[in-house]
Amino acid sequence: MNHIPVIALSGGPCAGKSTAITHLQQRLSDYGFTVITIAEAATEFILAGLKPGENLLTSEDFQDQLIAYALAKEDIIKHAAGLLRAKKAVILCDRGLPDGAAYLPRRQFEKLLRKHHQTMVEARDGRYDGVIFLHSLAVDKPELYTLANNTARTETVQQARQLNQRTLRAWTGHPHLRQIGNEADWDGKLNQILRATCRVLGIPAPLEIERKFKVVGFNPKLIPHAVRVHIIQHYLRTAQSGLLEERIRARGQGKNYLYFHTQKQELRKGVRLEHERQITHDEYLEYRQRLDPVYATIEKMRYCFPYHGQYFEFDHYIAPLGFDILEIELTDENDVVTLPNFLKGKAEEVTGNSDYSNKSIARQLAKSA
Repeated sequence: MNHIPVIALSGGPCAGKSTAITHLQQRLSDYGFTVITIAEAATEFILAGLKPGENLLTSEDFQDQLIAYALAKEDIIKHAAGLLRAKKAVILCDRGLPDGAAYLPRRQFEKLLRKHHQTMVEARDGRYDGVIFLHSLAVDKPELYTLANNTARTETVQQARQLNQRTLRAWTGHPHLRQIGNEADWDGKLNQILRATCRVLGIPAPLEIERKFKVVGFNPKLIPHAVRVHIIQHYLRTAQSGLLEERIRARGQGKNYLYFHTQKQELRKGVRLEHERQITHDEYLEYRQRLDPVYATIEKMRYCFPYHGQYFEFDHYIAPLGFDILEIELTDENDVVTLPNFLKGKAEEVTGNSDYSNKSIARQLAKSA
């Protein structure tokens, strides 16, 4: 059964998710995709008469049942989609499991996930290949904020802003998170959403477009609202001709880890062809049988954080190197990057400088061992 990419569209109230999903259905169909959509579970509950805080249905009970329903619905639709004979298919989710973390204290929500045999890492990083986060109009264009098109929502502008931030926080840490703001008009926002979705799907090719900065003398613990992710990365002996890089990676928080296999080819400076897939722990151990001894294992703590509509990843290496690396993935090569104020004067751009690639760092570490 072929893997079908799953993309979650999330965001604050009045962000345009429903219209965006309809737009993506039409445009991706034009690109030859069979598009399967999964409706928002919370809206289905509320419209069915199941509302948190009414008739003794607590917020915790509501989220508990919502998780059970969303898990079953997603899994059934994913399985059914896998039976399709379509050459290209994609699943678009109107929200995803982590959205529920915006409505409960984090530990309380994670306890509910464990009840349903999920961890936050699995629910956030393991179930969705990409996340498109749409910022609510309440954040920066409150005069346009309205709930007229969604009878299941009742939030004021201030409540919508708070939910927007809590929901973004729930998704922070996902390896492929894209934020879409309201700087452009609605047509412009739809184009940004389409571009971000195509970037996840690899249309016309799965290009990795990134900017990279060397950072010296900064304590990453000072980054506000960062989510820490532990990463262990190994490089493999490549058997495929023309392959720039092949690696495996363990990525997790606490005791909960997911595993990935990645292959890369460079097309031009700063732009690479990348294919990544999630693998099982057994596959991870099997791949480790062909580690390349030329490269040391890289272990780092990644600090993921949003800043002014951008999504940064700050890599702090466990083996001291004298520097750390700040990265941002772009949807378009012409996107403008605004460095965080707290890093100005400490960051030097090294995009395209192979000395600062993880692979080069792994080689340096192996030589110094």
